[in-house]
Amino acid sequence: QDVWFPVYGSHKEPIQAFQLMGLYDPNVLTYKQYSFLYSVLQSPEPEFHRLNDMGTYFEFGCIFDYEPPFDRPPLPAGRGQILVCLVFDVSENAAEGATTEIVLVNNRELSPVLNIFTVNGFTKIPALDSGRVEILVIQPPYPKQFLRGDVDGNSNLELTDAIKILNYLFIGGTQPN
Repeated sequence: QDVWFPVYGSHKEPIQAFQLMGLYDPNVLTYKQYSFLYSVLQSPEPEFHRLNDMGTYFEFGCIFDYEPPFDRPPLPAGRGQILVCLVFDVSENAAEGATTEIVLVNNRELSPVLNIFTVNGFTKIPALDSGRVEILVIQPPYPKQFLRGDVDGNSNLELTDAIKILNYLFIGGTQPN
């Protein structure tokens, strides 16, 4: 759950707004939400932002200053800035080892929303790149539960645990794990 997909942007001029359109495979990923956490838009948050999830693709729009008085500054020029983070869950049907891409694409047959930056009131078409997601099940190298004081690792707190600790501390017994 909670597969974070940051959308990076690089631009030589300040931008006033941007919109995104991207494809994803619902057999592998299920859209959950978007977030500005860890992004350049975390503070201050843009005045308008919205994502429409269409099941196989998404449309996202963001305007930094939408209503008068127009006092919010545009997003300063930058390289490799995280604009927004898309959050997905892995679909229940996704197989371990499955791979998929989240592809930013301009496709008028699916959506009138194009991937654009707004610079000084004009539309700029950015270069687009996709991101790859691989589904892995990772087993931690340590026990799932930790019980403080369980020196022998049997998941019980017993007098023998205290004796083993005292043995180590005062008479040179083996070091507890």
